Amino acid sequence: MLNKTQNAMQNRQSNALLGIFIFSLLIVFSPFKLLAYLTPFFALFYYIIKTDNGKTVIKFIALTLIYVIVVVFWWLTSFFVDERFILSNSLIAFITYGSFVFVFSLDSVEITISAQQKFIKIIKNIIILEATVGIFQILIYGVFMGKGFDSASGDIVQGTIGLFSFLNPGIDFNNPIYCVNLAILIIFYLPHVFTSKKDYWVVILGCLALLMASVVHLIFSLVFAFAVITVFFYINQLSQKTIYTVIGTGILAIITTSLFYVVQPKNFELVSHYYEKFQNTETPKKQVTQRVFSELANESPQIWLGLGTGQFTSRASLMGTGRYFGDFKNPKAVLPLTEPNMSSYFEKYVFDLWNLYVSNPQTFGGSSMTKPFYSIISVVVEFGFILSIIFVVLFITYLTRLQSYFGNKNNPIIYRYYAFSCAIITLFLFLISLIENYLEITQAIFLGILLIMVFNPLQKNNVPNIENNQNNMNENTDN
Repeated sequence: MLNKTQNAMQNRQSNALLGIFIFSLLIVFSPFKLLAYLTPFFALFYYIIKTDNGKTVIKFIALTLIYVIVVVFWWLTSFFVDERFILSNSLIAFITYGSFVFVFSLDSVEITISAQQKFIKIIKNIIILEATVGIFQILIYGVFMGKGFDSASGDIVQGTIGLFSFLNPGIDFNNPIYCVNLAILIIFYLPHVFTSKKDYWVVILGCLALLMASVVHLIFSLVFAFAVITVFFYINQLSQKTIYTVIGTGILAIITTSLFYVVQPKNFELVSHYYEKFQNTETPKKQVTQRVFSELANESPQIWLGLGTGQFTSRASLMGTGRYFGDFKNPKAVLPLTEPNMSSYFEKYVFDLWNLYVSNPQTFGGSSMTKPFYSIISVVVEFGFILSIIFVVLFITYLTRLQSYFGNKNNPIIYRYYAFSCAIITLFLFLISLIENYLEITQAIFLGILLIMVFNPLQKNNVPNIENNQNNMNENTDN
């Protein structure tokens, strides 16, 4: 009776997560950015209805109450140091960090093999669709419209997020969001490719679209994450085959870099250009980092416990100023019954750098590499040094556990590769958070976090104990 109940619950959870995955794909590959912020909460509501899981409701309520208590604590401490605290920004932060609200609200996730097979089939089809659309977009722009393939032509590659991007080229965030999500899908499709020895062309097609999109910081972050995790996971398995694999990966990276240089030399030159800018103390990103550790850390002991969400460089803080969306010079309130405002810390340490960045587009080029805000510095300052240290320990522990699972040859091979994919995407999300406030861009990260939950082999229920389960999955996903 207990097994039947468990199986029924597993089926309900699998169907719920599959529905959430399909809905998420529709949102993240669409132009509806504001709707994307609500996706984790829609997903949570749908999950609760489909699974009838009371534990999830309790965890969400508990999480919300804990957040309210912590925010009140931050608010009260601001009185002791005589600093302006913007409560509405913390409310916005609860929404912008919605991807993590979803994760921490869920109880243990149980996925059936058949559900995982469906995930793989959908991933394959979406890679083909989005990569094909992206490649056609740049071909239309570069060949049929005679614009060429260099300079800012990569911004045209937006997939279904900006279907007719070639008609109205402009600087927006569609291109990076497209690249992040396509990269996530490719990495989670690799286990099927590795074990079935088929569908390499799907991965190649996806990688070609990524290359043509030419979001430099994302490409290098993905390659670096792949290389680091490969070495980390195979360090104790240095067989001849492994050595050949590492060498092959290195050669592939060199070939990819060479193609990137040949196809888009001007974009390739941006790497050294932005590196030089980052080395320059006039770069807003470097300046805000220096201010945090040389000024703020000494002037405000509160930083150890955190200044509070939405009070420094987070996207919630930027939104709260009313200048993030629309006209920078004419701020407008984001939430009803509120006025555009900024915390004392933001006004003192960040605003002048943000104004410098916005006022000098020719100098900084609208690049994420020079913006005076990114997720890692936002988390460190707003959540505090102590919590940040705990986050780092949990991050390293998670990667170490995945490496240990991968190294155990008694585990099913496809799930070992899922551990490999989870580790790559985890490190990838960390690396891109050194560039922009990606952790608060639901449209960019929710899909990755959801797939990490679905394919995480550390959850025992996600690794059914049956013989040849990887062969069954490969046979079904080939159909």
